[in-house]
Amino acid sequence: MDQLAEKYRGKAAFFLIYGPEAHPNGHDWTVKDGEGHEPIGLVASYAERQALARSLRARKQLKRIILVDNIEEPCTRDRFLPVPGLNNPIVVVGANGCFAYAREAVDLASVNEFLEQYLRARD
Repeated sequence: MDQLAEKYRGKAAFFLIYGPEAHPNGHDWTVKDGEGHEPIGLVASYAERQALARSLRARKQLKRIILVDNIEEPCTRDRFLPVPGLNNPIVVVGANGCFAYAREAVDLASVNEFLEQYLRARD
């Protein structure tokens, strides 16, 4: 996603909303970095979620801003995309503030195609 953020710099803003973990049942999950998979435990507080977001941004060298969602329910995803099973959705908010594009999972090629068409139509 950072590649798309770079491609559309000045034309679109890219954010990562860090919401509830996709595996909330106490299972640890891992983040792949250049040296393999590093286990990460579930967070128990908002402060822990903020610290993990900072750590992930540094380790993965993310350029996007990470917006840390609340720790309590309902989360942003549940309030705005109330569809069961959306663990990694992608949303594009148009210049008018309304959803212009939404998918249940991140697909960079589809997002790129949408942005090209959307921005071309705005020019």
